[in-house]
Amino acid sequence: MRKRITLAAVSTIALIAPLAGLASADTIDGTNDDDRLYGTNGRDQISGRNGDDMLFGRGGRDWLSGGRGRDIVFGGRRGDDISGGLLGDHLVGNRGSDSIVDLVATEFSPRLPVDNDTVIGNRGNDFIGFGNGRDKVYAGPGRDRLRTMRDSYVDRIYCGPGRRDLLAYYGAIDRKDVVTGCERIVVRSL
Repeated sequence: MRKRITLAAVSTIALIAPLAGLASADTIDGTNDDDRLYGTNGRDQISGRNGDDMLFGRGGRDWLSGGRGRDIVFGGRRGDDISGGLLGDHLVGNRGSDSIVDLVATEFSPRLPVDNDTVIGNRGNDFIGFGNGRDKVYAGPGRDRLRTMRDSYVDRIYCGPGRRDLLAYYGAIDRKDVVTGCERIVVRSL
């Protein structure tokens, strides 16, 4: 049974301290302020909403979304779905095969604002999508799939050691990017 925890519904004293979910799968919603939200060992849905938030997944396969703001999001021990927002975020997967996406839904639109993100895949076979800005991407060990687009900025892309990582550019390869360790680089049509 999923329980919903909304910070707007709790006292102002609770807003000062970090909020952790209950024992099972939870839905945890942040506020427009800077929140620190923790998941449980269940399959959680954690949304930071507005503000510069810190989100922490734990044992279950979690869905973590920083929302607006400069967020720091850490996945848990299982494969998680992690997404950033329109400002510079720090997104970190963990042991499982994670899906980490910088901008949701419109990530390949050339009219997006510049958001300089750091994305770390860590262990596992990760999917990492990132877009407009000076991004730093560390895929880590595993058979990772990375996708990006050509933009006006230098991205630093580090694929994992000794694996079959795939870096896909949509439209054309961005020759300004610094790419290290990616075994396959391809171009996909838009």
